[in-house]
Amino acid sequence: MPIFRERVRVWFYPRSLTVVGLQVAVGGMYGLGFAPLSWWPVALVALTCHFVVLRRLQSWRVSGFAGWMFGFGFFMVSLHWVNESFAFAPAGLRGLGWVAVLGLSLALGLFNALFSALAHCRLCKGVPRSLEQAALWTAVEWLRASVFTGFPWNLTAYLWSDTLPMLQSTAVVGVYGLGFLTVLASATFAELLATTPSRRQLAVCTGMVAVLAGVYSGGVRRLQSSAPDTTQFRVRIVQANIRQDRKWSSTAREQILAAYLEGTAEAEVVPPVVVWPETAIPFLLDEDAARRGLIAKALPPKGVLVTGGLRREHQGQAQRFFNSVLTVASGGAVVGRYDKVHLVPFGEFVPLAALNPFPRLTAGLADLTAGTRHGLVDLGNGVLAAPLICYEAIFPGDVRALAADASVLVNVTNDAWFGTSWGPYQHLAIARVRAIELGIPLIRAANTGISGVFDPYGRTRAMIPLGVRSFADVDVPSPLPNRTIYARLGDGPLFGLIGSGLVVSGAIRRRRRASPS
Repeated sequence: MPIFRERVRVWFYPRSLTVVGLQVAVGGMYGLGFAPLSWWPVALVALTCHFVVLRRLQSWRVSGFAGWMFGFGFFMVSLHWVNESFAFAPAGLRGLGWVAVLGLSLALGLFNALFSALAHCRLCKGVPRSLEQAALWTAVEWLRASVFTGFPWNLTAYLWSDTLPMLQSTAVVGVYGLGFLTVLASATFAELLATTPSRRQLAVCTGMVAVLAGVYSGGVRRLQSSAPDTTQFRVRIVQANIRQDRKWSSTAREQILAAYLEGTAEAEVVPPVVVWPETAIPFLLDEDAARRGLIAKALPPKGVLVTGGLRREHQGQAQRFFNSVLTVASGGAVVGRYDKVHLVPFGEFVPLAALNPFPRLTAGLADLTAGTRHGLVDLGNGVLAAPLICYEAIFPGDVRALAADASVLVNVTNDAWFGTSWGPYQHLAIARVRAIELGIPLIRAANTGISGVFDPYGRTRAMIPLGVRSFADVDVPSPLPNRTIYARLGDGPLFGLIGSGLVVSGAIRRRRRASPS
């Protein structure tokens, strides 16, 4: 007990409380750097301040706690929109939205605590502090994206979601590489501010500015030198704008189907490919030949509909439900399907359900079943699409593996859960980067928005705003003729390069210290 009281005293005496408050505030500032605000200068200043404070703390415990508070502030601000989804939760959970945001922020903040504690310990002796911090930060972000089903939301690279030239670098180094450079810049400037500046530090900071400027100018050149597009096919995206509280209403089912059919058949010429969002209509479409017949009448000859929908399998007396993408041909037959592999915890299933006291946040069906493998869907004329259901688009490694033989990404989603909050904007910003990484165009159909088509450089070809009922006919460009470096090699070379850099820089520093002056 005396040891515990001493730790509490160290963490919570007045000066430490000031540090805690500062870290929560600075973390919140960092959260303002992501969509829809995209105030990346504010975020970079916040990140630099965070590193300056960590530089001055006296123990790994206090550093870890300060990092936890930074992460808490960051996630409270950047994920506050999760509260919106509880408006549609079962009655007993509707008042717990902010409790969930608080708990989620504290839990995810533990990753920042891990980074801060390890950064204080200086695991790589002799390596420049800024390089070690950038490497650790990147490793911890990868860890957050991987463990407990993974949650790579608002990774550092997405600070640049409104700065398209910077995002072009993800075609080479991916989001972790761009995040590494961003953190390295902030950590380098933090070293300059936390110590008496030397000529060497000033030179390093100048070099860091030059690197970022080079990344930006390289992105500008890449955008300017892009070859004229060729068109793969023409697509119609239908955004019916169905509110979440109506989506599964038994009295609204036929109206919902009518809205999608109207959007599909409108205008004299209907493109050969039509895309509807995730779980677009409240029917088991593969079991409903009559409604597939209505869809077939709305499609052009040899046309195809790509739609999200629920699918059922029987196992004796039991039933399993899947969140799927179905392709329906102009004759009314289901000619392809893909079952969602990466389900949303507590939204589509309850982890360790037998032991977990927490219910699902979505009313209605039992837990969904995950698909067993990723797969492509055929859009006709030799076009293979990589289907991404909802937040499957936020996992860069999974999308890279799935899209190896695809010529277009198709992301169907239902962001109606989050109303007009920040959530849909952040989801779109993350999904768009997949197109840049892989050099493949992206078609995105969202129930209430934001829908659109993005070319292999992430440029917007068409967009339907949030909260609007509409459709868009768009020419989908071809993928880049040569696969991007990231598409070919993934993240492995980046992490190998970072590790090699740590080893080499540490060896050089130790040799300099050992040599006589």
